[in-house]
This record gives sequence, structure tokens and C-alpha cells, in this order.
Amino acid sequence: MDKFINDFIKKYKASVLSNTSSNSEIFPDEKDNSEEINSIKLTTGFTVANRAILEEVDVISAEVVYGANIFKDIFSAVRDVVGGRSKAIQGLLKDAKSEAMLELKIQAYQLSADAIIGIDIDYQEISGGGKSMLMLAISGTAVKLKPIVDQ
Repeated sequence: MDKFINDFIKKYKASVLSNTSSNSEIFPDEKDNSEEINSIKLTTGFTVANRAILEEVDVISAEVVYGANIFKDIFSAVRDVVGGRSKAIQGLLKDAKSEAMLELKIQAYQLSADAIIGIDIDYQEISGGGKSMLMLAISGTAVKLKPIVDQ
């Protein structure tokens, strides 16, 4: 999983840098921050277990759009007729969700947030003109948590 996180962070930095003037605006320190990013809590609830929320930082969102491969379309159409689960489409959904959640964590990290609460995930098929795409949109509220005090 760490390799996936590190690779995604590199791609994310590259895509963000193409839209900004300097890397220091996005990631001021060039250290490996994957452990800190991975430690950000995600929940669909509006609280984090055993932690108090100090501040709601911002509403954040991520969108991922995948073009469905023609072979996946054909095999999923066959599955529709004969029944069964489409592992190709399930894998695509899983990848899209992982990528979007990681993007949320990166945004929360940039905001110095500790968690993202109230996460909502929406899937939508986009089709037309003989093309089929899958869009996943995910949003939540980045929050700062009260530090854990050792007793």
C-alpha cells in the first residue's frame, strides 16, 4: 500500500505543479510525507471515535473519471446476460475509490487537518457517443482533532 501511496503522491504533485508556479506552495517540505498522509482518519460519521474536534477546516472533494475499456464493456455486457459479478468493473470501482480517498487525504494534509468526517461517495456513469466512463465523486469535511494526551 505504501508504494501505491508514494506513486500517487508523485503523480498528484506533478499534476498540481502543472497548475501552480512552485512546488513549495503545495508541499513546502520535500520530505517523505506518506506516513503522515496515511495517518489521516477517514469516516462517514460526523465524529472520530474517542477524539474531540477542535476545528472544521474546509469542505474538500475529489473526482476520479475512468474510461471503461471496450473489452471490459463487452465482458460486463456478457455478465449482464448470463449473470454473475464483473471482476473487471469491481476492480475499476475499487481503484477509483482508493485514488479518490488518497487525494482527499493529500488535500487534508495540505490543510494541516487530522481527519475527514462526513465522507460521501457518489458514482455516476457517463455515456454517450459510443463512449462509456465512470465518475466517482467523494467529499467530506477536513477537521483538526484535539491532541491525544497520554495519561
